[in-house]
Amino acid sequence: MASGAKNVPASRPHAPAVTKHAVAPTKHLTALTSVVPASLRHAAAFTRDVGARGSLVGAPARDLTAPPSHAPALTKPLTARPSRVPDDRSLPVSKVSFDHAFQRWFGLMMQEYLRITGEKKKGNPVHSYEAVDHVGGLTVESGLKWLMIKAKLVTPDPRGDFPSDPVTKRRPHVDELWNLFMAKASNRTVAAWIGQLSGGAGRPANVFQEWRAEHRYAIDGTVSEAVVASRVTLAKRLKAIAQEEGL
Repeated sequence: MASGAKNVPASRPHAPAVTKHAVAPTKHLTALTSVVPASLRHAAAFTRDVGARGSLVGAPARDLTAPPSHAPALTKPLTARPSRVPDDRSLPVSKVSFDHAFQRWFGLMMQEYLRITGEKKKGNPVHSYEAVDHVGGLTVESGLKWLMIKAKLVTPDPRGDFPSDPVTKRRPHVDELWNLFMAKASNRTVAAWIGQLSGGAGRPANVFQEWRAEHRYAIDGTVSEAVVASRVTLAKRLKAIAQEEGL
């Protein structure tokens, strides 16, 4: 033997016995199949049926949605969940409705205004009028736009929306809309509306001249109680006109 070579031990005489004993676990596994629960055997058979389904020509199609014969019947059929629940999204605005908007905003304005005035009567402090003031501006804005379209003082766009200003390219809010309404008051119907808005005291003042949409983000106390009261009064008069006009 060459120097440095490692001694390789000869095969042990009992090595073949290892192969002989290795067969024993297979026998034990075979024996275990006799104690496998019946439900598992049914599941295995079901899987084999499904696997063979594609290779059987002329075999009757199996309803894969039906439970195995040993399974309890479902009390309710399984239905797939829709990809989008109809009520979890907002629909695009395909048509503008100033009459709906006016009634909606008026109701919210009065609800909040009555709440804060009720708190004041109870002696509780009222820290903010900004919310009711913002909703009041939207109320009068939608009401005036509805009246102006009804009286044909302006021509709405195809969606029924108020036309944009040709210079600013913006649709006016109530602070700009008021003067536009007054400037177009050229017929008797609109003149009667103006008299009602003023409470019978001539041409009404523009109480929304200082109204700003960004006031909804203002700190408490930016809008005074007196200003809010004058704007709510005007909104109530506008509501009376709208009711007379069939709204």
